Amino acid sequence: MRPGKRERQEFEYIRHGTQTLIASFDVASGQVIHPTVGETRTEADYLTHIQQTLATAADASKWHT
Repeated sequence: MRPGKRERQEFEYIRHGTQTLIASFDVASGQVIHPTVGETRTEADYLTHIQQTLATAADASKWHT
């Protein structure tokens, strides 16, 4: 904005919505173990994400969340 000028909006601006990202990382290697992208971020979404993450390594003896 400049003095004496009206505020303008970009003429091509289109909002396409938002998405949520829940990701689990292996801190030692820096790799993403399991990402989840969805429309919402509810307790049920988080529970599903954790269950899917645990299923990626059924032989793991310990997980830290």
